[in-house]
Amino acid sequence: MRAGWAGSSLFRAIALMVLAVLAAPAAAEMQTQVYGQWHTDISNGLFDAFTVKAESRFGLLCSKKCLYYLMRNKPCKEGARYSAIVNTPVDARVVTLTCYRDDRVYVFRFDADLGPILAGGDLGVALALDGQFDVATFSLTGVIDATRAIVAAQRTLESTPPPASAPPPVPPAASADPQVQRFGQWVSEATSDAWYAYTDAPSGASFGYTCRAGCNFYVHPRSPCMVGGAYDLVVSNQAERFRIRATCLTAGDWRYFDIGNDPGTGRGSTISISLLAVGEETPETFSLEGAKEAIPSARRQWMQSLASGHPLPAKELKLPPPPITDAPPVVTH
Repeated sequence: MRAGWAGSSLFRAIALMVLAVLAAPAAAEMQTQVYGQWHTDISNGLFDAFTVKAESRFGLLCSKKCLYYLMRNKPCKEGARYSAIVNTPVDARVVTLTCYRDDRVYVFRFDADLGPILAGGDLGVALALDGQFDVATFSLTGVIDATRAIVAAQRTLESTPPPASAPPPVPPAASADPQVQRFGQWVSEATSDAWYAYTDAPSGASFGYTCRAGCNFYVHPRSPCMVGGAYDLVVSNQAERFRIRATCLTAGDWRYFDIGNDPGTGRGSTISISLLAVGEETPETFSLEGAKEAIPSARRQWMQSLASGHPLPAKELKLPPPPITDAPPVVTH
């Protein structure tokens, strides 16, 4: 843990999402370094160089491809595109950012390669939100060494063949489909455009977590609901009981409720969700055995897909220019 940010609940959430350090085995494999005001984290096929200030974070994230991102504690609409002015001592540019949301954490993905304008000094980002500019500033001290380090590590991993005698990797759960993994009573599954973690009740109801433009929890009840109708749901776990208002949605002939943030999957061994219809509760109880592994698995794959889906492939990524010294030249693809 790094003093100055790791103690914050917000940055713990960032670490879970962006760095995919979601479980003890994954954390054990994480490699971290500090370069001035910048950090690098390498874990689970993700290569991240970043700097933090207060409750904001800016960095370069690479998987098979690379993207620049901004974590800002400012609500935005999932999938929406926002204009921003990026300013450094080298240059100023107008760029577009796309919003992604995970629970209460908002991540903006840049549509441009910012490497050529990142050197020393400070970076300023003025993001147009709700008719006003939200301004964030970050130190660029160490950016060159940090970004060089993750790109070099990424290349090394890609160019290193597996040992000839090494057996193929075995997923955590036995499954004929490599995109499906089982964790206790939960399943983590990836499709072409969505990532899921879910569990089924004996009645046929299901409860889970899905990521597309953002990530949300949902429940598919056994009881029917009218599409577009607003209903009260009562959520109970071993720590609390509360009511939420949700709208009945449809995907084909499948009815479900988007219930937003985590309703308490870390509080006990089961969770019950009741649909109030005509004043009566129709409870469904779901096991949480495996939820702590399946949900991070789905979220980690989603984040890796974001890194891989950036329009700038890694081989075209330009790193920040080196300072005018005898330092080694910046390595580019």
